[in-house]
Amino acid sequence: MDNFPRVTLGEVAYVRSGFAFKSRDWADSGIPVVKIANVKAGSLDMDGCSFISESVAEGALEFRLREGDILISMTGYVGQVAVVRPNDLPAFLNQRVGRFTVIDETRLDSA
Repeated sequence: MDNFPRVTLGEVAYVRSGFAFKSRDWADSGIPVVKIANVKAGSLDMDGCSFISESVAEGALEFRLREGDILISMTGYVGQVAVVRPNDLPAFLNQRVGRFTVIDETRLDSA
């Protein structure tokens, strides 16, 4: 660890909360939306998740999850983290769940 400089998280990454879907956006089936309860012990548990339609998803594309995204619960179960795996996709990110984004890949490996 002596070879790695200490920096604050804000120097190399930021966290952005997911989309505030409206109650009218929820559907009985469709594309899964990751909520706080889905973020558990390093992975996503998609049991009991909510869904949105393709048309709603098209309006929230910047909140589409990608393989390798690191998520953190921001309320409720604060601090639970998960890595998005291929079998979690496609999925979108709900509000109060944050996604880390690397801003300086010369100092932090995003993989």
